[in-house]
Amino acid sequence: MIAFLRGNLERKTEEFIYLGVNGVGYQVYIPSFTYEKLPGIGEEIKLYTWMSTSMYGGNTLYGFLSMEEKEIFLLLNSISKIGPKDAIKVLSKISSAFSDFKKAIIEKDLRVLTTFFGLTKKKAERIILGLKDKITGLEIKTSDRFVFKDHQCIADAISALVSLGYKTKQAKDAVSAAMENLGEETEVEKIIKYALKYL
Repeated sequence: MIAFLRGNLERKTEEFIYLGVNGVGYQVYIPSFTYEKLPGIGEEIKLYTWMSTSMYGGNTLYGFLSMEEKEIFLLLNSISKIGPKDAIKVLSKISSAFSDFKKAIIEKDLRVLTTFFGLTKKKAERIILGLKDKITGLEIKTSDRFVFKDHQCIADAISALVSLGYKTKQAKDAVSAAMENLGEETEVEKIIKYALKYL
């Protein structure tokens, strides 16, 4: 098992990177949010890695900038019928608010998981069932822009923006920015108003 790799960034996309380590090039798949945090081409980077081995697909490397991200990925990957490809996609969706994802799992809050994190109801139910007894012991050091003060209002605001044609990530970022300005204010109409200004 390759626990981590340290090398020079040779190529980067939102889906994978090429990492040069002692003359060997590794293709490493990453969560989409990692792309924005990558250094420039030719610069050194360290990734915590996990290898998936498939009889038909060969070996696939997945890389993470922190052990926290890797641990959450492994938890997701441990759920029945959610393999590494699905786990990396889910991780990408929950990246903006790890602590809120944990809270939603503990509280079995399907609305937050489907509206804020963009998961299907079936996948959200499967994740709750698979993680409810595992995620409570996971210490999450988060740099989230905000933690939900009112799940219902946040979910409603994001849902309203998505219905207007904005992508889920755009809606989440806009609501996050709105909450920074509004503080304790949790009226849906005001959240949407500020979020639209941001957009």
